[in-house]
Amino acid sequence: MKLEKLVESLEEKKIQGNLSLEIKEIQYDSRKVTPNSLFVCIKGKSFNGNDFAKDVINKGVKALVFEKKLNFNPPLGATLIKVQNSRYALTKLARKFFNFPDEKLKIIGVTGTNGKTTITFLLKKILEVSGFSCGLIGTLHAAWKDKIKAVNNTTPNALEIQKFLFSMLKDKIEYVAMEVSSHGLDQERVYEIPFLRAVFTNLTQDHLDYHKNLENYFQAKLKLFYLLKKEGQAIVNLDDPYGRRILKKINNCFTYGIKNQADFFACDIKFNFYGTQFKICHKRESRLVKLPLLGLFNVYNSLAASAAAFSLGIDLKNICLALEEASSVKGRFESINLGQNFRLVVDYAHTPAGLENILKGAKILTKGRLIVVFGAGGDRDRGKRPLMGEAASKLADLAIITSDNPRGEDPLKIIKEVKRGFVSGSNYLIEADRKEAIRKAINLAKKDDFIVIAGKGHENYQIFKDKVIHFDDFEVAEKFIKKALICCP
Repeated sequence: MKLEKLVESLEEKKIQGNLSLEIKEIQYDSRKVTPNSLFVCIKGKSFNGNDFAKDVINKGVKALVFEKKLNFNPPLGATLIKVQNSRYALTKLARKFFNFPDEKLKIIGVTGTNGKTTITFLLKKILEVSGFSCGLIGTLHAAWKDKIKAVNNTTPNALEIQKFLFSMLKDKIEYVAMEVSSHGLDQERVYEIPFLRAVFTNLTQDHLDYHKNLENYFQAKLKLFYLLKKEGQAIVNLDDPYGRRILKKINNCFTYGIKNQADFFACDIKFNFYGTQFKICHKRESRLVKLPLLGLFNVYNSLAASAAAFSLGIDLKNICLALEEASSVKGRFESINLGQNFRLVVDYAHTPAGLENILKGAKILTKGRLIVVFGAGGDRDRGKRPLMGEAASKLADLAIITSDNPRGEDPLKIIKEVKRGFVSGSNYLIEADRKEAIRKAINLAKKDDFIVIAGKGHENYQIFKDKVIHFDDFEVAEKFIKKALICCP
């Protein structure tokens, strides 16, 4: 595409240089540029694209987009495009370059602190069972038909999003279920995407290292609902106080819940070791669902996906059929069963509410003791650490406090902050080595105990100050369960 055509999408801009250049790709990563790239200088948390502008010019790039003054004198032949906001610019350029695929797809965005991944998977399942093709973009990957692509963030950069949407459209995908994070919204990664539906799950403490307070966090989430198409609709959890705030701001809303009389609600909820049974109700219609997923939180996740699908015209029969065929999402309350006489699940819960929810779900099913292995991430919201400790203290019979991803912090200092939430008389152990903590939990487990390994879920790595190592909670737990079975069959 000619640069002249491409920059038509930019509003406030100052251009110096040749616009007749042929642009073969847009890049913001200096390592991936070619001479035919348009390089957009993005400022990140730990880097600034301006610092790499000279490097990409030396690699043959002839056109730059930037918002702050460059820290070198570009050669005379370079085309310089100065903009007010390079993140807005990247989104606009990407949409234009790929010919606005987001306008041709039916996109459902899901935001909230907990539940986004499971809801998008369930929604994809419901739509496919109902005869529609559906793609997915989220924490685990981007997926459509038989294709799975890696992602770096829950909501990828604007350029990656538009690439994925372009590929999905080319493969005749109709719907896309997308996780939309607060970071993605605040950093304009989904700017101008016209969402057909926007789902709100809940809002509890997380990411305050970034947003500073809950109100800022909520305002970031709220941005999704202002991106709805004219005919779009918000799907809102009526049981969440922030959900009720959304109802006051957005006109066209469809609600779901359990505690309050929502448009779509669940009743007669029963739990067992194989899943959860409940009735999905809408007005005078109701259907029994035998969901092969555990926990009250998964009832909420199912309601959110079901309400979104129902609002799109999917009938209740197909919704229930799909839910009964659902499989657990990687690292979301996922069981490991190798024949041991205790239960063990791995879960991604890394917030106070998330940990509380999974422990409550496990406690209902626990005949013996509830044991939890968990930690808190380094260089992240420190305020949630004692709150996670408090949740474990109140609900678990034994807590083993360990490391999550310590990143640049001392693991023992993080553990100390988590420990502050434990009430007097709580039964806990401290073991900074996560592998050893998992081993201890398994060796201490007796018949009918329930172990929850929380915090990392699907992740297969652990981040330290000076290194990233391979670490998979599933692999580690399976190894020690097998050893325990050999010793004590």
